[in-house]
Amino acid sequence: MAINASAREGMGTSVALAARLALEAECKALLIALADMPLVPVAHFQALARRADEIGERAIIVSQIGEARTPPAVFGRAHFSALTDLGGDTGARRILQKGEVVPCPPEWLEDIDTPEALARLSKL
Repeated sequence: MAINASAREGMGTSVALAARLALEAECKALLIALADMPLVPVAHFQALARRADEIGERAIIVSQIGEARTPPAVFGRAHFSALTDLGGDTGARRILQKGEVVPCPPEWLEDIDTPEALARLSKL
């Protein structure tokens, strides 16, 4: 387990920490998933990982809402260094735009980060 001491500086610091840990562990890929997207099924994570495995260390495999590319996403090892430089609230947004999309329904990627969104989720 790792605790991001810089978390208040933005989600980019969490991505950077994860990338540093992935480098240290000699991982071949890093899956970034957001805690406020609880509707993403395991099958979608598996599809992202399969496609990343096919491409290898240069992989950037992303989900998409409309035109926006978004997590969950998988980054191959070749991108870890760029990810370790992230900070602030933009996270990996710039790098995500270069990714290959694995299609999924937009409702899987719904953010549940307000009381209203949680109320809608509880009605499903």
